[in-house]
This record gives sequence, structure tokens and C-alpha cells, in this order.
Amino acid sequence: MVDYLQIIPVAEKEAGRVTSPKDRVDLHVSALRRMARNLDSPVLAVSAANRAGYQSKQLDVFKESGGIEYSADIAMVLTPSREASSGAKGEFHTLDLNIIKNRNGERGVVKYKSYPKRAEFVETGKEELAEGA
Repeated sequence: MVDYLQIIPVAEKEAGRVTSPKDRVDLHVSALRRMARNLDSPVLAVSAANRAGYQSKQLDVFKESGGIEYSADIAMVLTPSREASSGAKGEFHTLDLNIIKNRNGERGVVKYKSYPKRAEFVETGKEELAEGA
């Protein structure tokens, strides 16, 4: 699990070939992909969203996204539900997990209620991903 892909430091030996934030993300995405393959294990990386993409559910939502778009097997975006609501006294929030890329399976939206006080997510449904999303 990598908590914030865009801030992983670059090793000294790689510093000369990394000339932009996009180069850094591409380098790390490639390394994470090799790690997943070598360990035969999933690797989860959390990425920042670019400002233009805050409302988007496209692959370009990921900041410095070239390597992410190409290399990720699965890409997901967690957003407030279109039917955004809070339970009584803010007990829960409704969220959509938009599966925008899935190399080996379905794309779609998984709906959740999030209970922050309990750090709990409860699945409440699934739906198809809207075209253009």
C-alpha cells in the first residue's frame, strides 16, 4: 500500500533522469508494477487528483497521470454520491467507488455508506458506470 504516489522520493541513482513530476510518477508506477509482478501480489497506490479532474471520473483525473493510465490494471475514483446525503446528525455519508478501468473485469460504480465515527464502509449497491464517465 502506497499512501500518496506523488510524494515518494526519488532515489539518488534515478535523480538524473527525473526532470518533471510526471517523470517521477511514471518511474514509481513502473517500479510498483514490477513489485506486484515479482511478489505475485496486488499493490495499491493512492494518487492525488488534479484540480481539473475533481468533477471527472476519467483516467485523466489522476495527477501526473500518464503512467497511471497506462500501467494500472484497475483504477478507481472515490467520490461523494450523486445523491449526496448525510444520515441523521452526520452519522454517515454516501460515497461512490467508480471503477473507471479494469483490465480483467467489469467497470462500474459500487455505492457505499461511510460511517466516519466507526471507520466503516457498508456496500449499499452497484450500478453501471455512465458512458463518458
